[in-house]
Amino acid sequence: MTTERKTTRTKKAGAKKIIARVQKITTQLSEKNVSDVVANMKEVYTREYEKMLSDDHDLLNKPFTWPGTNDSAVLLIHGWTSTPFELRTLGQRLNEEGFTVHAPLLAGHGTVPKDLEDVCWQQWSEGIRNEYTALARSYKKVYVLGVSTGGSLALLLAQKESSVAGVIAVGAPFLMRSERLGYVIARLVGIVKKYKKKIYPFYVNGDTSVTRVIAYQKYPIKNAFQAFGAIKAARKGIHSITQPCFFLQAQGDHLIHPDSIDQFYDGVSSMNKKKKVVENVYHNFLADTTASHVHGDIVDFLKECESKRERKVKTQK
Repeated sequence: MTTERKTTRTKKAGAKKIIARVQKITTQLSEKNVSDVVANMKEVYTREYEKMLSDDHDLLNKPFTWPGTNDSAVLLIHGWTSTPFELRTLGQRLNEEGFTVHAPLLAGHGTVPKDLEDVCWQQWSEGIRNEYTALARSYKKVYVLGVSTGGSLALLLAQKESSVAGVIAVGAPFLMRSERLGYVIARLVGIVKKYKKKIYPFYVNGDTSVTRVIAYQKYPIKNAFQAFGAIKAARKGIHSITQPCFFLQAQGDHLIHPDSIDQFYDGVSSMNKKKKVVENVYHNFLADTTASHVHGDIVDFLKECESKRERKVKTQK
């Protein structure tokens, strides 16, 4: 077993400890003030994440590929301003189930925010399409999973490539909260400022969370419009998607419109589709170890798709 895989297993064990601690904390809601519980959760995140991330620091901005044991692969797409690291724990789980996993680094990411200034969303979309094409040469089935804007890129890929075996969109925005107002404000702010600092909801410890460590904490305002371009393009062609789809969204997501999951679910032309709203998590919950139970739902969806494929092949014979 490689040192990297051993480190990942150690991290997974640490994640289980966090889950147990947070479950214990949530039982205190009826006994303690909510603010005290939130403070306790932040303490857990701070201590455990610092320990877990210290071992993986050299991997924070690196793409990864892990060969599997079956003939199917999963292309993992990280979110805007983030890195593939947010998908490593899920990737480990999928790989243990036999899938080859590949998580590339999007253009302009994993270095410094300045590198995003001249990147357009079409570069991300074409880059993902190239990654898919390479995987499709070696595997019979290639699924695609994306987080947030990465979910938009996953949906765009499914629109362009009918051979995509299935799509999993996690926290993908059909609409942003207060989208029109936000667009106007961003345009006005962009006149006087080049960069904007990220703002997190109160329940996320911005100084020590995984998101804070791996993602840019400020971004070029003009590139935010590129991310928005990908979002608009994905929702425009949503009706052309016929592949199996699984949509997941955080309940009370502070960034995307709460109806996004329903808009996507109702908009695709897929016969096989499902959706799930995940409670008590942040927008980018795949990087949140307290939401690791969602990994099982994703595995179940992929296995269901694989099973239907096998039945179809047997029927054709």
